Amino acid sequence: MDLSLSSSEAFNAYDTQLTYNSTTLMVQSLTVSSQEQEIAHCIDGVGMACNISDGPGVIHSAADFSTILQGPITALVLFSVQFVHVGMGTSLFHPFNDTLANPNPAPHPILHLTQDGFYSNYGVAAFFNVSPAIPIVNQPVSFDGSQSFSPGGPITTFSWNFGDGTANLSGSSSLVSHSFTRPAPYSVTLNVTDQNGSRGKISKTVPVSSALGQITVNIRSATNDNVPNLVTVSLYNGTFFVANGTKPEFFTGAVSFHDLQPGTYRLNFNGPGVVSSSLQETVVAGWTTYDTAFLGLIMPSRDGGNLNFYLLLVAVIGGGAILGTVAILRKRTGKKQARG
Repeated sequence: MDLSLSSSEAFNAYDTQLTYNSTTLMVQSLTVSSQEQEIAHCIDGVGMACNISDGPGVIHSAADFSTILQGPITALVLFSVQFVHVGMGTSLFHPFNDTLANPNPAPHPILHLTQDGFYSNYGVAAFFNVSPAIPIVNQPVSFDGSQSFSPGGPITTFSWNFGDGTANLSGSSSLVSHSFTRPAPYSVTLNVTDQNGSRGKISKTVPVSSALGQITVNIRSATNDNVPNLVTVSLYNGTFFVANGTKPEFFTGAVSFHDLQPGTYRLNFNGPGVVSSSLQETVVAGWTTYDTAFLGLIMPSRDGGNLNFYLLLVAVIGGGAILGTVAILRKRTGKKQARG
């Protein structure tokens, strides 16, 4: 497992589980780098810090780094696994519950994207990966079937069905591009044929997201109670006012902003008896960013003035790519200090 991050990202820990076909392969060794301290080392449900989702056909590796690693990072090896084959067949390597811990400004997981891997030692086996990992409406999506395998010689034909009603695409190239016109989960199928006429097939669900994003912020008090006050949330893109949202007085609930262009936004929180505060968010195409704002309240003092009872706004941030009711990527959660 290797990792690449942008210059704005940093991490100091990871936690990853990886599925494989234990009837075809057996793990010979699981190795982390010398600068890591292992906190989980579990193979087929046996080892250190195994959890309920570990079991046959699952590799679980987690480690802390002695220092904070700051991007840009390219192809950093987190851990390596050596296998020996114990049977004839195929194995799909699929990461899940995959988390990187970002220590800045407060510990929280950060988004990163992984692709599946593939192994075969029997028959014609079709396989493909998709790029980008978050396909967007009306943007080209690359499909790479080059890891498809045939023991009888080279694969001569790749036939693609994109599941959106368009015509099948067939040819000798293992790399093709396709655009989807509507957000939806699509079942994409690849059929391959080798020089002897033997065939293999694989289908994967490819969730395609809208080109716009959303923000939803839940309003709570600094003590995690309901806020009885009326709260107005104003959304800005730079200095440009976008929209207002309101949490009614004496009601709980969230304020949502929909159909936002990707970019950086500022949310201002104001209202009677509320400490004015702000929070900055980045909107990503196809994503909904979930925030919980813990607002400071201004309580009347005994001399008739106001007492700033809570002066802190903390936002718990969560992001997940959604498509209808289908979540297609992992969530980010954590705490961020806002400006009062």
